[in-house]
Amino acid sequence: MNAIPPILKTALKKQLATAPSNFQSVSGGDIHRTMSFEAGDERYFLKYSSGPEAARMLETEAQGLSHLAKAITKTKAAGEHCLIPEPVATGQTGNYAWLLLPCIPTGIRSDAFWTHFGRALANLHRIREKTYGFPFDNYIGRLPQSNRQHRHWHEFYAEERLLPQARMAFDASLLSRRDMQQIGQLIKELPQRLPEEGPSLIHGDLWSGNFLCDTQGRPWLIDPAPCYAHREMDLAMSRLFGGFAPRFYEAYTEALPLLPGYGERTKTYQLYYLLVHLNLFGKGYYGAVMEAVK
Repeated sequence: MNAIPPILKTALKKQLATAPSNFQSVSGGDIHRTMSFEAGDERYFLKYSSGPEAARMLETEAQGLSHLAKAITKTKAAGEHCLIPEPVATGQTGNYAWLLLPCIPTGIRSDAFWTHFGRALANLHRIREKTYGFPFDNYIGRLPQSNRQHRHWHEFYAEERLLPQARMAFDASLLSRRDMQQIGQLIKELPQRLPEEGPSLIHGDLWSGNFLCDTQGRPWLIDPAPCYAHREMDLAMSRLFGGFAPRFYEAYTEALPLLPGYGERTKTYQLYYLLVHLNLFGKGYYGAVMEAVK
């Protein structure tokens, strides 16, 4: 179905100073309605939804995209970089919050693309900060994500990532008191398990649906949940559900080698994303959560 609320069509016409047309539904969004359309000589991508959190979710997404784009531009470093679709506009029209982005035509994910993407992600991770966190809180999926700043990685990961999601699951009866005790024991071990490497700028929700390959074989990052964190978080998420070619990981590690013991930490980092999925989608993720706790 390609219909769009008339009130939104009027808002887009006002924003773009030309009438939008040829609306087409785009698959992949489970939180917002997503469509592409034409206006003048350009094609755009529109996200919109209603609800109490919709405006804040889309506004922080726009801010996250802008932060990534500015940080990459500011580095002025040689080499390959991820591209970021910079927001055209955000708005609230009636009951609908919306985010307008350029539409990226997609191409074939060749070996050259995966090499480019691996090197580009490594360059993103070379962008550093002094503390773990972010200038503002954001969302992962439709769940709030706290980015309060910390000096030490294990503290940030425990207090801003694992504990909020675990408590949310416990309050929803998705985790038992015994489960919480096991997670608490893991958290006590984090200072020994997780090395300090310094905060890197990460995408924050890097699964196969959150990047694009354009017609020139270039990688674009979309739907971020960014922060300054340990770079292995992005790699752990990328491995959780698959969809990344081996050449991607080879190119990444050639450009930016990983610390010893990376493979042993992957499950610990995937725990955060599994807790998120437990809270979003229910008991089907319980077994995977508790396996990651071991």
